[in-house]
Amino acid sequence: MQTDYRVPTTNTAAMREQQHRKRSVSSINSRKRDRHDLICVVCLAPAMGYNFDQITCESCKAFFRRNALTNSGKLKCRSGTDDCVVTLETRKRCKACRLKKCFDKGLRKEWIMSEEEKRTKK
Repeated sequence: MQTDYRVPTTNTAAMREQQHRKRSVSSINSRKRDRHDLICVVCLAPAMGYNFDQITCESCKAFFRRNALTNSGKLKCRSGTDDCVVTLETRKRCKACRLKKCFDKGLRKEWIMSEEEKRTKK
């Protein structure tokens, strides 16, 4: 039995580099595809990523940013039950229940950046 001790040629190195690039591109494409598979924990709409420590859609992200720091005692459930169903179709009907669901699902208001923090981040 003979062992092959040849030194890798440039072609072999180039082939490895090409394979590495193919894997990297497929990995990036896979991540993009996975991102479209995300579902908002609040309203079950398609989501793009993590916001305030949970996967949310852009609409719920903006809603939470606008309402989480306000006095939630001001908001009253429109139906009076405090357990309205929050979905893509119904999310605009009851602010109180939507905000409650945001907190119940683990969105963190302490992760909302102040105006000063936004300026220093830039």
